[in-house]
Amino acid sequence: MKKIVRLLTFLLVLIIPHFSIFATVDEELAMYVNTSSIGSGTFEGRDDIEEIEIPLGVLEIRDRAFADCKNLKKVVMSNSVVHIGDEAFAGCTSLVEIRLSEKLSTIPKSLFRGCIALEKIVIPPYVKKIENAAFEDCFALVDVSLPFGLYVLEDAVFKNCVALNYILLPDSLGFIGTEAFAQCKNLKEIKIPDNVLQLSFGILRGCPSLEKVEISKRLEVVGPRAFSDCKSIRTLIFPDRLRNIGCKAFENCVNLELIYFGDGLESIGQDVFFDTGIREILFGGDMSSWYAIKKSYRSYSSLMNRCSVHCSDGDIMI
Repeated sequence: MKKIVRLLTFLLVLIIPHFSIFATVDEELAMYVNTSSIGSGTFEGRDDIEEIEIPLGVLEIRDRAFADCKNLKKVVMSNSVVHIGDEAFAGCTSLVEIRLSEKLSTIPKSLFRGCIALEKIVIPPYVKKIENAAFEDCFALVDVSLPFGLYVLEDAVFKNCVALNYILLPDSLGFIGTEAFAQCKNLKEIKIPDNVLQLSFGILRGCPSLEKVEISKRLEVVGPRAFSDCKSIRTLIFPDRLRNIGCKAFENCVNLELIYFGDGLESIGQDVFFDTGIREILFGGDMSSWYAIKKSYRSYSSLMNRCSVHCSDGDIMI
């Protein structure tokens, strides 16, 4: 009798964790109706899943719950979900349709990173923050709807979204992280909302199709390499509040010809105009102020052309 009990116990230990082998995906998900969460990595790497409907009653989807489900095409999430863990759908390379819960307040780190077939995303209305790399390497993404009320885009959120050619940033946005739009090779224009005070490191680095940038009227700092390798930009107009520009901010902007800086400019980083085509700088301050700024950097030798700096009281050739 003891041997039979031990055998049954051994079989249960083997079978229960692998219940999914004998159940359909819908049956497996139905098990979560009366539970609060879908655990970390629960369905990770499953090739048999093509569609998912998250049942009403589920409050949380934990880290990597559905990551690397290579054949997953569609996800419908009930509005009971209030939290999603990092990388929950990362690497779902066939995913083309996703409906997120309207109760979400944050889009977590790397949520859809590497979802290379995803073309459209609507961010729910109460989301205030999109975390690092949430849509990085979403190569097909062309249609992004961001809600008014969104305040933070963290680092690399849309990095390497090579099909993205336009995105409307809400006026509520106050912070954009490093390389947020780096290597968006088809991005043609963008407006930086007036609540943004700083352009972070590499924010638009490697966007060779970018032609038009409308700068925040309250901008104070341009970070290093912010516009490097933006080869289609010809003109940039910065507000009078701009104080500092980081090193190589305009590196390899080979068609950049005209820039305006206000009289609030205090410092320019090293090699800020490295390999640019800049011909004219309009400066709101006087010549003595420009000479003071000149001491803070050494980039004249890397200019592709002779450049005129038009100051309030005269011109300087560099």
